[in-house]
Amino acid sequence: RSVVSAHEKRAAVVLPLCTIQGVPCLLLEKRAPHLRAHPDEVCLPGGMYCQVEDKSIVQTCLREMREEIG
Repeated sequence: RSVVSAHEKRAAVVLPLCTIQGVPCLLLEKRAPHLRAHPDEVCLPGGMYCQVEDKSIVQTCLREMREEIG
């Protein structure tokens, strides 16, 4: 399938890889129980593209990861 134009509501996720005691791992996060959307779910860090803050979808990924993971 070919994408001819971007959807106006763009979002991005990060696949954060790390090693724990020499074992490759994928870092996931658990959403807080008080959140309206998808409470208590395990997810990848990510979120919506912001025209004001993000110059690219890559910057969206990095910003969201900083906000959610630190």
